[in-house]
Amino acid sequence: MIRWIEDFDIEVVDTEFDALLLECQLIHQFRPKYNHMMNYYENYGYFQFIQSSPYLNVLSDWSEKGLVLGPFYKESKIKEIRDIINSVYRLDGPLKYAAGIVASYQTVSPEAEFDLRIKEIKSTLIGDSTALLTRIEERVQAATQREDYEASAQWWQKYLTVQRFLRRNKQVLQIIQNQRFVGILPDQGKFYCYLYVKGEI
Repeated sequence: MIRWIEDFDIEVVDTEFDALLLECQLIHQFRPKYNHMMNYYENYGYFQFIQSSPYLNVLSDWSEKGLVLGPFYKESKIKEIRDIINSVYRLDGPLKYAAGIVASYQTVSPEAEFDLRIKEIKSTLIGDSTALLTRIEERVQAATQREDYEASAQWWQKYLTVQRFLRRNKQVLQIIQNQRFVGILPDQGKFYCYLYVKGEI
């Protein structure tokens, strides 16, 4: 690869961590052919909750609109999780208020029950709850009881998909609960401060 070099620049930074950050930024900017791992940062995505239909979206980049959670790996899998969530909680369409999913309509209004669904989804995605897995497991059992084994297998596959997704993104889920934090790095008698905000340093 050396024979393809036409020119190069040297940029001095304060710490090794700064050098790693700069390397990552330059790789994203210039997209070198032989650096595959850092080239595919676009595989990450975000969940976005808004106040109108379709309520739950998948984004490639951060947005200031609505509540945004992430980044999660990877975007194609996030879309699959969104579809599973919609199939469980009926977030959109004419059946949105058809039946109480989280609470009975005898105790809360359809609108309030729908808000409870959104709250439950958010709680699962940030790692505070396993409610989504519980809802899917209920559907597995219901399909099995009515001897619809094909539906039971399909719901079980969705259960495993969500479970793997949440496990893989566990560290991210812990970070997004505190979307702003300061890291202090000692280096050769000095202390360097780094501010993490919404996935960026």
